[in-house]
Amino acid sequence: MKKSSLYLAIIQKLKYFVLIVLTVVFLLNILFSFNQRLHSNMAHMHYVAYLINEHKFVLYRDIFDINMPVSYLFHIAIGKLLGYSDTALHIANLIWLSIMFVVTWLIMKPFGRLVAFASCILFGCIYIYTGNGLYLERDTITVLPIATTILLSVYMKNTNLLKFKYFFIGVLFAVAALVKPHLIIGLPVLIIYNLINDFDNNKTNLVGNYIKNILLSLSGFSLIIIICII
Repeated sequence: MKKSSLYLAIIQKLKYFVLIVLTVVFLLNILFSFNQRLHSNMAHMHYVAYLINEHKFVLYRDIFDINMPVSYLFHIAIGKLLGYSDTALHIANLIWLSIMFVVTWLIMKPFGRLVAFASCILFGCIYIYTGNGLYLERDTITVLPIATTILLSVYMKNTNLLKFKYFFIGVLFAVAALVKPHLIIGLPVLIIYNLINDFDNNKTNLVGNYIKNILLSLSGFSLIIIICII
């Protein structure tokens, strides 16, 4: 018994030691990342945003491009608020990462605060380690709206706010699809997951409630697409 208690104590201390090391590595990577020049597709997309903001270029008319519009709306907003320098993009990257930490923490919190903290730090280490070739890239941008749909699915169960949940799931997937169209494949999967989890709340008029919730998701999705087209 004494040996097992000793081993358990060592494992507990080792666990916290690993988390401290990961946190230090993450903070150092963040610090050193400010010395990196940003490049790859992100630099191209931010330059296009600069042409749109400062020289009144029209996307798809004055600029030939195959990227979806929300990718540029994101960079247009960064340019308007923070500017077009490397520092501005690094600041925007940290803001995006901070929001992702909040969403990740809330999703993982049911498994324990330590697990939630470890998830955030590990995600941050992997993201920063990949280098600035992925900073604020299309695949990176879409992680946030999809993670937010998971957050809504985790916390909004069997409440009177279900209609808002399904509507916003549609909205968030539309935003993701307007960056990477193939991500729409996740919408029916998440709708089915939520319908199954909300089964207890929908015992009366089951089919009617399912159809209403599906239509709410499709309405949120369609609304964003129509606004973008207009």
